[in-house]
Amino acid sequence: MKINNDLQEKVLDHLLASGFSHEDTIREIDLAKIFGVSVTPVREALNNLEEKGFVERRKRKGTYLKSFSFKEINEMYDLRSVLEGLAARLLCGVVTPGIIRKLKGLIEEYERNKPGRKHNVLSDIDYRFHSLIVESCKNERLVGLVKNFHVITKTLKGAKSGEYIREIAFKNPFTHLKILEAIEKSDAEQAENIAKKHVEWAKENTIKMMLAEGVDVLEMGK
Repeated sequence: MKINNDLQEKVLDHLLASGFSHEDTIREIDLAKIFGVSVTPVREALNNLEEKGFVERRKRKGTYLKSFSFKEINEMYDLRSVLEGLAARLLCGVVTPGIIRKLKGLIEEYERNKPGRKHNVLSDIDYRFHSLIVESCKNERLVGLVKNFHVITKTLKGAKSGEYIREIAFKNPFTHLKILEAIEKSDAEQAENIAKKHVEWAKENTIKMMLAEGVDVLEMGK
């Protein structure tokens, strides 16, 4: 049902925007009050989010944003690099001046906001840039797969790892601008290569910073 899907997206957006961590209990009654509905549709929305891997029910404890193991984080970044590289390659064959303008606008918006270093703002712009490439590549199955990985990555901001993602975003040498330049030239091979390296670099450096800051990767996701 569309109503169910709409509520499901609103619930997840609220949890992410409100800074819920993986240790904060998600209360159905609170969400019902926020969205002006009964507990039943909220429960159904959370059930759907659980099936998609965004929340988890912990026995005798309640509902929480799903925490991910170190291995799962690795795997998600690996899949993102391949899929987003493919999206950039496909986009080269169908790109329009309008899409180029939108991508340039997001790059400019990101640069304007960098001095403030507001993680939520920058994360949202980054999300929109990557999503626009994927959504414009004309492959619907690819869109669905990558969207899930993007949302899961956003759930990490409630955990310690979100701090690392925020810092490394400024240092990635495989920039959004380089991805855009390759797409604008319709250089499919270069666009795919840079988009893949953009995500791979983020993965490698996120892991390095997590380890340097003492995150116990063996405990994550338990």
